[in-house]
Amino acid sequence: MNSKLNALLLCALGSCLLTSVSVRADVTSDQPAKPYRLFMGRDVAVPYGKDFAPIVGVNGGVLHVAVGRQRRDVARAELKGFRVDDELKISDKAVEIEGLKIDRGYGPLSEPELLWRKNTSDALQVRDLIDYSGDVARHETKVWNDEAERLERAGGIHLAEAKIDRDKAAAIQQQADQLSRVSAVAQSAEFVDHSTDVLGREDYDALVIDFTVSSPTNLPDAYVILFAEFHPSKKKTIENFVHIQEISVVGNRPQRVNFKAAGLPAGFELVKTEVHLYSGGREVATNVSANSVTLSRDEAFDYIFAQYLNSHRTHDGQVNASVALAQVPSDIRAKIPKEELGRRIRVHVSAKGLPTEIQTVDGTPLSDYSQQVIREFRFKPALTKGKAVDGECVVKLQDGI
Repeated sequence: MNSKLNALLLCALGSCLLTSVSVRADVTSDQPAKPYRLFMGRDVAVPYGKDFAPIVGVNGGVLHVAVGRQRRDVARAELKGFRVDDELKISDKAVEIEGLKIDRGYGPLSEPELLWRKNTSDALQVRDLIDYSGDVARHETKVWNDEAERLERAGGIHLAEAKIDRDKAAAIQQQADQLSRVSAVAQSAEFVDHSTDVLGREDYDALVIDFTVSSPTNLPDAYVILFAEFHPSKKKTIENFVHIQEISVVGNRPQRVNFKAAGLPAGFELVKTEVHLYSGGREVATNVSANSVTLSRDEAFDYIFAQYLNSHRTHDGQVNASVALAQVPSDIRAKIPKEELGRRIRVHVSAKGLPTEIQTVDGTPLSDYSQQVIREFRFKPALTKGKAVDGECVVKLQDGI
């Protein structure tokens, strides 16, 4: 969604907020007055076939993407880029990210101390090889000199052969002397100082991220996406970097998240970073989300309704009604029979997105409490050629938990 459209929708929302009417909320009294959060989120997709597929999960080195109604796996190692779209979103979750720190650091293969150890080890191996080669050269020099001496004692026709052997010995001795000089350099202070130069460098090629995260409700299949803008070393151009990190489950107990995002060019300069959190493929608002505003249920619905109609204004066919907002009380399991949570319920939805008639699909009676909860749901109405009309939607109470 472009920024101009977002601005128009926000203006429309502002006018709606002035005239919104409170709706009875007896069954949602345990919810805060403004349980929703409008924020600037990001949708991330990766190349899949000839198009892009949105990311809906992560498991180690594999990203899960949505292709139509199916889920496919994409290996991280095979990624050839990302597509990132800014999008205003509504979330009914309140995730807290505390102590967020993002610093430049080193990837696993470029830690200065590790490089120093490797360089030192390589240098020692080279020195040992030089010393060994020198020993071999000195041994061969002795062998040729001994052979020349034997031939010289024999005299006569053997003197010419002796001279050849003496020349060979001299040439090999010259090689041995050169190797001795190289070995001396390898053991010198100058060489040691050069091998430790790597310890003083700041060729950062990674980001180090650290924070704690918690949520009042469990968020399964959670992951964070780090977005960074940076200058490559000694350049003023701005480039983008994306890293996806699996968290698994976020709950009400704060947990520490610490990881390294490697793959940046050595010596980069950091310009800007953002951290976004997702659960099951859906982005969740956090206290560090950009342009975040708290909304009541009716304010949130006014925004969703306006956005929905705007995005379908040129649609020429039929669109079925669907759930827009579905919050249920946290203690609902204690107030209704267990089987009602998963029962399919047919809801007649007005053109304004409000439930008007409620009944189970199989004709089983529904408790008054469950009907009250359903009446607090808000819907995207059915559309005919872009205009809202009355329609139907089948829901389950467990979908709102």
